[in-house]
Amino acid sequence: MLQQICLAMLFFVVCSSNASNPTVTVDQGQIIGKRLQFRAQDTDFDVDAYLGIPYAEAPVGPLRFKPPVPKEWQGELNAHEYGNSCPQPIIPALPFDLGKTSEDCLILNVYVPVPVRSNRAVMLWIHGGGYSMGAGSFANLETYPIASLGDVILVSINYRLGVFGFLATGDEVVPGNMGMLDQLETMKWVQKNIEAFGGDPNRVTIFGESAGSGSVSLHTLSPLSKGLFSGAIMQSGAATAPWAVLEDKTLFHKRAFGIGKLVGCEKEDTKQLLDCLVDVPTDDLLNASQRMMEVFPEDPEMLAFAPVYDDHFLPECPDTLISQRSFNPVNIMAGYNADEGTMAFVFRFPDATEKPHCDATEFEYYMAASKFHLTPLQKDALELVYFDNAMLTDPNPNYFDAFARISRDSGFACSTDTYLRGAAEADAGSVYAYYFNHHPSKSGFNTPWSGACHGDDTFFFGIHFTPNDFNLTDVEVEMTMKMIQYWTNFAKTGNPNIGTKNEEASSPAAKLLEWPQFTLDKRMYKELSPPMTNIPDPTGISCKLWNAYFPKLDAALADKQQECKSHWSKEEKESCSGEAKP
Repeated sequence: MLQQICLAMLFFVVCSSNASNPTVTVDQGQIIGKRLQFRAQDTDFDVDAYLGIPYAEAPVGPLRFKPPVPKEWQGELNAHEYGNSCPQPIIPALPFDLGKTSEDCLILNVYVPVPVRSNRAVMLWIHGGGYSMGAGSFANLETYPIASLGDVILVSINYRLGVFGFLATGDEVVPGNMGMLDQLETMKWVQKNIEAFGGDPNRVTIFGESAGSGSVSLHTLSPLSKGLFSGAIMQSGAATAPWAVLEDKTLFHKRAFGIGKLVGCEKEDTKQLLDCLVDVPTDDLLNASQRMMEVFPEDPEMLAFAPVYDDHFLPECPDTLISQRSFNPVNIMAGYNADEGTMAFVFRFPDATEKPHCDATEFEYYMAASKFHLTPLQKDALELVYFDNAMLTDPNPNYFDAFARISRDSGFACSTDTYLRGAAEADAGSVYAYYFNHHPSKSGFNTPWSGACHGDDTFFFGIHFTPNDFNLTDVEVEMTMKMIQYWTNFAKTGNPNIGTKNEEASSPAAKLLEWPQFTLDKRMYKELSPPMTNIPDPTGISCKLWNAYFPKLDAALADKQQECKSHWSKEEKESCSGEAKP
């Protein structure tokens, strides 16, 4: 019998179980998990959960800022409880129960549907959070229903965040990307151990949202990740996004020494800096890292610490790798949400019950905060594309929708478009694109005006569920089941339409509207909303502005500046600017 219901989430009821604890034997010994039960649509499901499995030694002392060292253990490992979350700032607006945080946080969780069988497809979840927040699983936001509902094994991971995971000195002392190498180590762990859980190491799909999506995208380009997974799903983030990678090694160096100064490690060279930083208390280093954008407000990058171009994990910048067609041979699914940009307003107006009014001053604030470095001509072009007639005539227009779309396109949609086109041209695997355009009946952020906001997609396929005051409508329940089927079909076969290789996409067993591949001549997207229709590129015109027109404009202005320096008179040179005309 089931014990008393302990948490209701969406249309799932998650419960405890009196079943005996499941055990898995790996090379190092026995991992003892626990059985969980939940109900979905009047059906009971069992899941064997192995929680808090350490995959690397605690990255402390001399291991801080170093690549992960595989964890050594023997005998029995009790995997009944979630491990520590990695150190990170606390954001009250987010509904996450981080539990205990510690630098000893390099753990993963494995969820296996019952009954256990062999050769199940595996999905490895890489969480988002701007490379500075989040965890693979939370005590109040479970992750595992997708495993049983989609009949896959789910692995969720922690990786080092913020300064602990992405400090870089711009040289070989601290090359950076420790968090990315942590993720890489979990993939190696899966390849070595997942068969013991009934998983197929040849069918591993890595997937993530936001910074997790950016991470997944980088793994599709990194030579170190080749052969460790067969599929990649990117939800709201690509390697080509302006926030995904820091490329200026001079800037890495400046920020490393800047944080050293804040914590009393003002040193002459990077080796001395590292020797000092490894002894700084965790909280002091974390608190100092949160001040970095205040210390260097003029820096062009949006994030203080992020993956870097390091000649190792990332041998070239993403744009170069994509232009060289340097994709690992994997199947790809990528997409974004219709209202990614409303996220900025969610955090600034968390208690607003209707769409906030964004006046001209607020608009300029958001543009500056988003690190848009635009010439006057580029600003004029933005007005032509994003401002409607009412805004141009209203003495006090609301810039809310305009900024939300600018932020969506510049930060998510257009970089995803660049990545998808590159993947399709590289022809390293099948490519699928989606556009999440459903306004939830109740927003995950409790903001009824935020539309299909950044992160809202995660509430519809079983990775993070909100507390029990969030309930789906019957139509949304059906939509969720279809999304889970698309996602897990892709993990099983590389095709979201079919769950087995001998299943036809048009067969009654599929029960899904066909999702066409994304190709260069037919850039079709699956619209993730209850009808699940297929649509042409939803942001084609605006992304042409960002991806084609702006680069041409920059090149033309650069040519003009060069002409100014070489051929114009002294008077003409003095007046030469981005708006000047000969």
